[in-house]
Amino acid sequence: MQIKLIGDLDSELKALGCKDGDILTAEKCPVSTVGAVYFEVYKFGSKYDCVVWPENYQVITN
Repeated sequence: MQIKLIGDLDSELKALGCKDGDILTAEKCPVSTVGAVYFEVYKFGSKYDCVVWPENYQVITN
C-alpha cells in the first residue's frame, strides 16, 4: 500500500531523511492492534526497517 507521512515525525525517522509529505510503500503490521505500518529506508549504505503510527500517515487510495 502507499502511504503519505504527515505531522510531527519521530526524530529517528527525521534522521533517516523522512519528512512530512513523503510518499512511501508500506505494509500493515500483521500483529498490530493499533494500525502500525512498516516501511524500509535505505540510507548511509544500510537498510532500516521503520514503523509509523496511524497519527503520522494517511493511506493513499488512487
